[in-house]
Amino acid sequence: MAVLRFTNESLFTILERVHPLREQALLEQHDFCFEVPNPDIRDVYFSGETVTRDGVECIVRSFRAWVEFGELLHCRFKTPEVVDESFVRLRWEPYEKEDSWHTQEVEDITEKYGVGTPFFRLNKLEEPHFLASLRECYLSLDLQAGERVLFLGSHKGDELHLLREVLGPERFATLSCVGVDHCGSAVDYARTRFDRSHVEFLKMDLNDLLTWEAEPFHLIVSVGTLHSPGVQAYDLFRSLTRERLHPNGAVVLGFPNCRYVGGELQYGARARNYETMELSLMLKDLMFYRRYMNKKGFRVRMTGKYYLFLTGSKRGLAKVDFA
Repeated sequence: MAVLRFTNESLFTILERVHPLREQALLEQHDFCFEVPNPDIRDVYFSGETVTRDGVECIVRSFRAWVEFGELLHCRFKTPEVVDESFVRLRWEPYEKEDSWHTQEVEDITEKYGVGTPFFRLNKLEEPHFLASLRECYLSLDLQAGERVLFLGSHKGDELHLLREVLGPERFATLSCVGVDHCGSAVDYARTRFDRSHVEFLKMDLNDLLTWEAEPFHLIVSVGTLHSPGVQAYDLFRSLTRERLHPNGAVVLGFPNCRYVGGELQYGARARNYETMELSLMLKDLMFYRRYMNKKGFRVRMTGKYYLFLTGSKRGLAKVDFA
């Protein structure tokens, strides 16, 4: 059967023609493909510019544009094949729109993210934007030897591991760190990754921190936690910053602006009962925390892409280069 080839069709037309291919491939459980002008043609600068090849007018789009095209169709981008100097064959694997750990049901809600679950397999530190954004947050704070750090929703300790990578093992060893999470199996796993002489993990419901007694911390980190159902997030944040944060302390908050579907990272937060992204609830939370910290004398920055980060510090924020 002849492979579908696109030359100068608009992206709208391509989307309309490829969608039925995707639906059939998903139904029959196989991949599908089509051919497009080779993104490596160097006559173009912007994705979508037109060139002529062998007398044929072609609209050239970048591989990045095609990856995002596949994201819209819920298709995994597979290794392309070079057809000739001017065309490549793009290969796609469709997946179910609801193939996500977000929708799974569990008997014990505290183990929804525990050992053996799809979420536990996830390593956000292998997502470039997440890695770069959280690294920037840490470096901008200039943590000093001997300071105390609290991680809310610490899970298996990935964000703590990155802090160790950023600071280096010797400087990290001078910090006193506490991680709190309600998932017992994740807490047990995290304890195996760090030196217990200065890193402690507690199995605890975050709401219990409202009455928790502890020495002040110089940094409080919460990534993908404060938006969770059941967490008294606003009260908890106000309580911790008022009673458990050092007068010269800092806060890093991360909010997911993405979902994982079919093992693929998809941009945009999605609320219940919405088929596509709906950002208003996330933005409402971000603005609450930003305004609150501004009123309390923090210097605040908002960064990130797939995760949006608020970094607030009483000691100021240093400029950070990625390299």
